[in-house]
Amino acid sequence: MGLQERHKIMIKNIVLLLVTVVAAAGIIAALRQYDQKKEYIEETRKLQAAQEKYMQEAFSRIEANLARIREHEGLIHHNLTNVESGGEKAPEERIQNEIDIIEQLLNENNSLISSLNQQLDDKDKRIAGYQRTEKDLRKKLDEYKTEVARLVAEKDKIQQDLNEVMQVREQLVVRVNELDQDLAERSARIEQQNQQLMEKELELNTGYYVIGTYKSLKDRKILEKEGGFLGINQVKILSNELDPGQLHRIDTRVVTEIPVDARHCEIITDQDPSSYQLIDHQGRVEAIRITDPSRFWEKTRYLVIVVRDNNSELADAR
Repeated sequence: MGLQERHKIMIKNIVLLLVTVVAAAGIIAALRQYDQKKEYIEETRKLQAAQEKYMQEAFSRIEANLARIREHEGLIHHNLTNVESGGEKAPEERIQNEIDIIEQLLNENNSLISSLNQQLDDKDKRIAGYQRTEKDLRKKLDEYKTEVARLVAEKDKIQQDLNEVMQVREQLVVRVNELDQDLAERSARIEQQNQQLMEKELELNTGYYVIGTYKSLKDRKILEKEGGFLGINQVKILSNELDPGQLHRIDTRVVTEIPVDARHCEIITDQDPSSYQLIDHQGRVEAIRITDPSRFWEKTRYLVIVVRDNNSELADAR
């Protein structure tokens, strides 16, 4: 074999080797591209799955928030229609609390919708519906806030009216107390005046009488004699030292009969004889009956009756 022929064979082998190496390199590159594409497809699948899961969770969260919003809307309507319902908080406070919760839920939904819009190129009908719902809910919230403001203003007006009523009531209480005190003072004065009138009337209608022998009346310094000569024609009169406390006190409007029970009696004081009668019984003067009280007591409020049952008493009386 010649040199030229061997040279051709060697070149042929080299070319064959190069073709083999290139083919092997191409196969290796193709295998590597296949693995990379497989990894990309797997990552894309995982990303799509994660995105789908996030979207489903976001949709579920939005739906749950909408359900809670409807629940709190019901509470707002209840508080608006039942402003007198019990509880520690006022109706406007309870409504404002529900509004705050709804606003938090709407803000959360808005964030979720914005996040979904960033991940999706095309806005589907579901997201558009959520956006319309959010817009309607925010409009309702504005209406609720207006209603709360109205309730607060109405409550403030009622409180102001109540304060004015309480102020007027306090003024009335003070006035009533003043009137009660004035009435009590007037009643006390009237009572005192009535008492004084009763005492004065009783005093004007009070009479005093005493019955006894001349000697006993003289000894008690109720009677004495004056005038006459040597004991003759002396007149029996009331003593200047007379003590009304020794006489019987009577109401001349009530007492119309004075018991005597003696054989003889003589009225020393200045009573009108036509205003009384002597009541006799079995030869004794049983009583003095007053037939005309006004005339009987007209000249004097004292009645002194001298009685005697025997001659010695008659001698004393002379």
